[in-house]
Amino acid sequence: MRFVPPGFGIPSGYFLTASDDGIIKYWEANSAQSVVPTSIQHVGHMAPVTDFIFLGPLNAATGAIPGEVGWLWSCGEDGLVIMWTFRQADPVMVNGTAHGGHIVNCLQDLLGPYPTAAGQITRSRVVVSGGADCKLNFWGKDGTCFHSVPESSSVRCLALVQDSPSVPGNPIEPARLLVAGLHDGSLSVRATAMASDLSNNYGLLFRVSVTITNSPVL
Repeated sequence: MRFVPPGFGIPSGYFLTASDDGIIKYWEANSAQSVVPTSIQHVGHMAPVTDFIFLGPLNAATGAIPGEVGWLWSCGEDGLVIMWTFRQADPVMVNGTAHGGHIVNCLQDLLGPYPTAAGQITRSRVVVSGGADCKLNFWGKDGTCFHSVPESSSVRCLALVQDSPSVPGNPIEPARLLVAGLHDGSLSVRATAMASDLSNNYGLLFRVSVTITNSPVL
């Protein structure tokens, strides 16, 4: 369950739920005593939904793009990554091959480097998915999977550490660290600050072993 963040053009009090039936539903909290479902729902997953995130209508100049209401991304045990237009029932993109049909466990939104059609690298909204195939996949906001990196184990969860100290080779702009929690009990940390090429920028900075329980990181 997640509340709709600001910037999506709807009043506060709306939240979304996802369940084992593969359906994402919209709800409105009218008051402390009243929570009612809306007529909007996303039906596309054929197995339990494991995660979903909001990708807001943002740009660097104004913070919002007029006429855009943002997107919703979801993933599931069916191996699908689905992109939806916010508050519209039909999916914009459905991909069941990027993770080889394996369970996709988690999603993370970040602002990172993205390849343009002209072969240049620009800064844009990027979605990262992690799956049981031991891979991180990087997606553009158009629904294209443009980059993939291997991990040592199944990716169970993702988190973004904002404004961490600068990484070598980029002393001006603070790095944002993408942290992946893995099934083998380790954490892998990658920098997402702008760099000259994607392979260096999304390269592994370091891996930390979690030895307290020797259990999967959640």
